[in-house]
Amino acid sequence: MISRIIHYRGKLSGKPFIEVNCTTLPKGLEEAELFGYEKGAFTGADRFKIGLFDTANGGTIFLNEIGDLSIGTQVKLLQVIEQKTIRRVGGLKDIDVNVHIIAASNRDLKDTEKFRADLYYRLNNLTIEIPALRERKEDICDLAEFYLLHFSKKYKVEKILSDDAKKALIEYSWPGNARELRQLMERVTFMKSDTEIHPEDLNLPILSGANSKKIRINSATDIDISIPENGLDLEELDKQIIVYALRQFDGNVSLTARKLHLGREALRYRIKKHEIFKIVNIVD
Repeated sequence: MISRIIHYRGKLSGKPFIEVNCTTLPKGLEEAELFGYEKGAFTGADRFKIGLFDTANGGTIFLNEIGDLSIGTQVKLLQVIEQKTIRRVGGLKDIDVNVHIIAASNRDLKDTEKFRADLYYRLNNLTIEIPALRERKEDICDLAEFYLLHFSKKYKVEKILSDDAKKALIEYSWPGNARELRQLMERVTFMKSDTEIHPEDLNLPILSGANSKKIRINSATDIDISIPENGLDLEELDKQIIVYALRQFDGNVSLTARKLHLGREALRYRIKKHEIFKIVNIVD
């Protein structure tokens, strides 16, 4: 959202804006996607294709989660920044490009071995640090109502948040930040029949709260968990942990399975068993 504001309110507003999610670029084909390729450059390259930098020429390219680029692609990107030219995979000539680059990462890239220091400092002309949503609780309800209004118009319904629902939103830790909040507001808009939204409609995971206790999972990991006075349903806890993890990883089943140390099919079984697909957008 901020990258779009920078582009569309700046001097390049009439030029192309290309958003690239570096996490989803096919491994081994990052350079081909970013810089294009010539016909016959590799197996399957049965035609010429321009790259995303070509498409963004004269405008802005937004490299989201740039820390997920391979080291080899980072080297090529550094060359593009310094020389202002690209060379398509399999190509023999350099092509001039004039592109404004905005890069984003959800982690600090300064001291990681997986990100080149020279590229970091070359990109780091101006840094905008965006605090996690849990660190700016005063924004949560404003954002929730903004998204709720947007989706109410989209689905032609009327929805409002109760005071208790707002309190629940503020108390939740939001590991998926604004994207998770947006997804939740869309879900309650089209799944909730009543006009007023209450805490139970939000179906927020229970892994946070003022009365939580730390439980040791292994030698290096603690998690917070709240045990209600009337006890705890382990089946429900299993469901909520999976919902929590899926939301944190944008519904990506394979990534969530790895993080939970589960087999992919075992996780899919639980998703079906608990009908989690009804409350989280699942991505294979």
